[in-house]
This record gives sequence, C-alpha cells and structure tokens, in this order.
Amino acid sequence: MQCALIYDFDGTLAKGNCAEHGLMPALGLNEHSDFWPEVNRKNRERDGDEILTYLGELAKRARDEGKQGDRTVPFDHMIYFGDGDTDIPAMKMVKAQGGCSLAVFDGDKWGQGKTQEKIEKLISEERANYVVQGDYTSGSQLDVTVRGILRLYKRRHGQP
Repeated sequence: MQCALIYDFDGTLAKGNCAEHGLMPALGLNEHSDFWPEVNRKNRERDGDEILTYLGELAKRARDEGKQGDRTVPFDHMIYFGDGDTDIPAMKMVKAQGGCSLAVFDGDKWGQGKTQEKIEKLISEERANYVVQGDYTSGSQLDVTVRGILRLYKRRHGQP
C-alpha cells in the first residue's frame, strides 16, 4: 500500500522548503505563474499573515487540481506532521479528508503551560489526531504512533 508522509514546509522539521520542491512544481506553480501575485493580492486585501495566505492558496490549488480519485495518494493514505501554528490548516484538511495529522512538539517544552494549552486546543478543535513529542528515534512515541497509523491504514483497506 502506498502512503504519503507529509511534513511541514518551513525547515523546522526538514531543511528547505518542501512545497517548492514537490507540490508546487506538480501543480505547475513557478515564478511565471499567477500564484505569487494572487497570494500577494489576497494578503493585501485581507491584511493577513503572508504564510497563512500562501498555505491557504496552495491548499486551494492542490484541492482544485483534481478530485480525490485522481490523486496518486488519496488523503486516507496520508500522515501529516506539523509543528507550528502555520501547519494547522494543512493538518485540519488532511484529517478532515480521512488522513491522520500529528502535532509534533519539542520535548523540552512539553510541560510548559503554553505548550499544554496549544495541545488541548489542537485536540478540542479536532485539528490533530495525535500529539507527540518530536523524538524521531526508533521506539519513540512518534515512531510507535506512525507505525500504528500505517497498520490502521492497511487494516482499513483489507491488507494483512
């Protein structure tokens, strides 16, 4: 079974801008397309956050590009890893479409009141399926959670 592990674009979890190396070229978005002028126009109109406007427009373009059946990997085969507020729209979209979203937090900040409040909000607003510490080692909570989700996907789709 083919699954997609998707992580945030801003270099916090991985170096570089993943959207510009994968999703944007797949959607035909480059310096010659209308994408950036549209992002800038919407951002000015809404007096919004540039990153959130960018992510919203990118999600809209991806959604408009094709129907669920046209995707190489359907949403219910996706796991999204997000580690900040700018990831929430993508986390919520993947979760709402049948995939799983993991909110990843810095283990050193796990016990802080501000972090605990964010965790409670993500869960109560149904934006993340799971909340885990950012420990990527074998056997960690994150590792076990991802392996469990992959087993869930296999079971849902009738695979042993």
